[in-house]
Amino acid sequence: MEIVPFSNDLFKQRSNLLQQSLRPNCNSYPIESEYPIVLSKDNPQFSYCVTESDRKFSPPKLVAHANFWPRMMFEKSTQVEYPIALVGNVATDLKYRGCGVMKNLLESLWRRATQSSFHALILWSDLHQFYQKLGFTACGYEHRICFSHQKLQNFTGDFKFVVPASESFGEDVVNEMLRLRVSTPFSLKRSSKEFMELLKIPDTIVLMSYQDQELNAYVILGKGNDMIGVVHEWGASKPEIILAALKHIVLATRWQHIWLLAPVNIGNIWMKAFQPYTHCLETHPLALAKCKEGSPIRKVIENGFIWGLDSI
Repeated sequence: MEIVPFSNDLFKQRSNLLQQSLRPNCNSYPIESEYPIVLSKDNPQFSYCVTESDRKFSPPKLVAHANFWPRMMFEKSTQVEYPIALVGNVATDLKYRGCGVMKNLLESLWRRATQSSFHALILWSDLHQFYQKLGFTACGYEHRICFSHQKLQNFTGDFKFVVPASESFGEDVVNEMLRLRVSTPFSLKRSSKEFMELLKIPDTIVLMSYQDQELNAYVILGKGNDMIGVVHEWGASKPEIILAALKHIVLATRWQHIWLLAPVNIGNIWMKAFQPYTHCLETHPLALAKCKEGSPIRKVIENGFIWGLDSI
C-alpha cells in the first residue's frame, strides 16, 4: 500500500468510501456537496489517500482517505496569523480497518505539517481513544446552549426574518455577516469567497433580519447531515434579535428544544439575555488538536472559537 495525493480518477471511489463510512443512512445528496471546498474536484490538493498499489487494474483500489485543509488562525486585535491544518472526512475501507492504515496516513500528514510551517492539526471526532494514541488531545471549549420552546414563547421582542435566495449571498452580504459575528480573541480566517461556497451546503438554512435596509442579524441552522437542529453560526447587533430568531425557528418547526453553539468568552451581556430562555448549558471541548512542540498555538486555540461552517 502507498500514500498518494488525490487524483480525479479516484473521485468515484472516494465518494463511495465516504458515503458508506460517514453517511450510511443518507443518500439524499452526494457527500461532496456537504464539503464543497475540500471535496471539490477543483481542489484535489486537500485530499490524501492510501491505495492498494499491487492491484493490476487502474485506477488502484482506494483504501483510506483524509482531508488536509490549510487554514489560518488569527488574532483579531493584532491580526497575527498562525497556519494550521484541519483534518476531516477520515475513513478506511471496512476490509482494511485494524491494520494500521489510518494511523500511517495521519502520521504522514503530521510529518507534512511539521516539515512545513503548520502549528497544529485540528479535527473533530468521537473516537478520542484512537486519536489520543496519535498525540491528539481535547483543546479549547465551546458552549452548547439549549433553548426551550416553552420558554422562548415568553420572549416578546418583535423582529422580522427572511430566508434569502441563494443568489443573494454576494460578497457585500457575506462581509456584513462576518462583521456581525460575536467577537472572539482568535478564530479561523475565512474569505468572502469561501463563505459563499460554504453557504451552498444542502440543508443549510439562513435567517436574516434587517432594519432600515441594513443587516442587523443572521443565524445559520444545519449543515448537510451535521448540525441538525443546531444554530452553529450567528451574529447580531444585540442578543434580543438572536432570541427572536430562535423563537421563529421553534414556532415554525414545533421543536421542543433548539441548540446554539457559542464561544465560552461570549460575555455577560449575551449570557444574561439568554438565561431566562435556556433549558440547559453544556460546555464541551472545541476540537481535538495535535500541536507542534514549542508553538503557542495551544493557548491560541484555548482562547479561540471555530464556527460550524469551518469544521470538516
